[in-house]
Amino acid sequence: MTANVNIIRVGNSQGIIIPAKFLKKLSLTEKDSLEISECDGGFSLKKVTTKQTNPFDALDKWNLEHGYNDSSLEEISDYIENLRSCRSNKEIVQW
Repeated sequence: MTANVNIIRVGNSQGIIIPAKFLKKLSLTEKDSLEISECDGGFSLKKVTTKQTNPFDALDKWNLEHGYNDSSLEEISDYIENLRSCRSNKEIVQW
């Protein structure tokens, strides 16, 4: 299913009107959230089906997408502790 739509002004932003046949096909309502992704020289819209129950869920998702995990956090913590110990070392020029 395809349709041509025009970009319209919405306040200070721009948007599109999603045709009713698409809304019906995906069971979308005005309260639903959509995820927009860039793909194949265009965009893809998907209905967001899970609600985030924890404010850190988005951060966890980002960490997974960018290759960070619990061991990465330990490495970062060790690095910070090392920096702190270096800052107290008088032989190292302080910033």
